[in-house]
Amino acid sequence: MERYVCFGLLGYRWTARTEFAHAIKERVIPLALSGETSPEVRVIKHKLLRDSFIISSRDSSPDMFVKVHKYERPAERLKTLFRASKAKAEWRMSGQMFDTGLPVAEPLAFGERSSGGVVTGCALIQRALPECDTLSGYIVKELSRLTNKESVLVSEAIDAFLGSLGRLIRQMHSAGFWHPDLHTGNILVETGTAPPKLWLVDLHSAGHASDLSSRRRIADLAKMIFSLDGFLDQSQLRKVLTGYCPEASAAKIGEMLARLLVAAASLRRRRQKSRAMRCLKTSGRFVVEERMNSRIYRRRDVDEAMILDAINCHRQITASKGPGFIKETKKSMLTAFSLPRGAGESIYVKQFANRGIIRFLENTFYIHRGRRAWKASHLLRILDVPCAEPIALVEERKLGLLHTSYLLMKEISDAARLDVFLQRSYFRISGRLAHQEILRKRSFVRAGAHALREFHAKRIYQKDLSPKNVLVRNDGDGKVRFYCVDSDSVEFPWRVSFRRRIKNLAQLNGLPTCITTTDRLRFYKEYFGVQNITLRHRLFLSIIRLISGRRVAISRRIDEALRGPDPEESEAYEDITSLQ
Repeated sequence: MERYVCFGLLGYRWTARTEFAHAIKERVIPLALSGETSPEVRVIKHKLLRDSFIISSRDSSPDMFVKVHKYERPAERLKTLFRASKAKAEWRMSGQMFDTGLPVAEPLAFGERSSGGVVTGCALIQRALPECDTLSGYIVKELSRLTNKESVLVSEAIDAFLGSLGRLIRQMHSAGFWHPDLHTGNILVETGTAPPKLWLVDLHSAGHASDLSSRRRIADLAKMIFSLDGFLDQSQLRKVLTGYCPEASAAKIGEMLARLLVAAASLRRRRQKSRAMRCLKTSGRFVVEERMNSRIYRRRDVDEAMILDAINCHRQITASKGPGFIKETKKSMLTAFSLPRGAGESIYVKQFANRGIIRFLENTFYIHRGRRAWKASHLLRILDVPCAEPIALVEERKLGLLHTSYLLMKEISDAARLDVFLQRSYFRISGRLAHQEILRKRSFVRAGAHALREFHAKRIYQKDLSPKNVLVRNDGDGKVRFYCVDSDSVEFPWRVSFRRRIKNLAQLNGLPTCITTTDRLRFYKEYFGVQNITLRHRLFLSIIRLISGRRVAISRRIDEALRGPDPEESEAYEDITSLQ
């Protein structure tokens, strides 16, 4: 009897194992592709590009896992002219791994739907695995048990488990296989066995070679270390590598871990930029739409009608310069108002104009400011840097050329500009503060220095880091949070150079005079991470003073105007909150 049988059904061309062909043809495929709900079908994942189900068994057939890939993008379809579809690739690779004895789900069938010579959809059917948890979920649960009385036993069990993870990767490499997408989400843990059993899944990008190169091995290990780095400390990561190389010495394991951590840092940077690019195309979280002469980038949870209404409100406010109008420059205009359709939540709309030959050439041969701000805002959020949450980006064109773009952002509630926050909290006409206010200001200065140091450590550079482009919000209990705004001026260089750091420090040096020289020295000591200012740091501070002389003079004139000739004639400063 032939091992496989081929047949056509529901527009797909199927290849199935002969002993399961009847159940797959009569029951599994119709249930999986019909789109109808049924008690026999358990939905595991339902996304834009892929669906997955588990179909319960009947008679003697096993439970079956069905993965359906939806090739919605033309680029994905064109790729199938040069390489196998995802279902076919995983069918081949999982079959080879299963025959080798690796812990993978047994492949039972795959099907492809074609049109015009390209694959427009494909599906894979496998024997369903027992009840499992993801590797990351299992590790988090086990680590949470370390606080109980049996923490020693739990710690030993975790160490043994991490060793088995390293042995699994070694077994895969010894068989000649590599897994380019080897992370904690693609390794499942069967918790019903003792010890827990590990399973490899999502194998469509895996490969095989008779002599696996060290480059492939290092790439797989780096991806695994990268995905485990947020859960495990270095001693636990060593357990994984010890399981992978049991004959290696402790020094060799440490050297290997250091090398893999460097590779993992590079992977993290690449992944962050890749995730930020998703906001520029239709994906699971974002939608890109063409509408007349406009292109709209929005989140899926944002209504398109609300976006258009918000732009109309922005135009009315900018035309009348009425309530809600914040500022206007040669390059942009900013307004703030409540959502036309919402629960009273406020938004900001920033308009970027494409005027002048220089701006036209810049936007023609470079990413325009609106799109830069949209992309940078999402990358800032991926990097856990507080910023205004982006809602949508609208690009308007005339005669096919970019004319105007609008960036919609959520309001940062209860936040104030840095200079305004300092004036409101620590400015006194007499120049004197109470003891508790002095302590609170010192804590504020240290928090600001720490935030800027983390900002630069994450390789982020703000070209215009003036106090007007930093928002501050008091989160209670004396804790403050600093928000980065004006994201169209944010860059993500490979390294924040000394020159750029000094420039940012000089830009922030134009703070109100309620931040005294002592406060500024305390800020620099915290930023540089030193206890004493050395000769080298004094040179840095001299450069900062030379660069920021004009900013300091302006801030002093503002404070003198606030104080006035005497306390009774002093002017009340304007309480400017949020982005104003």
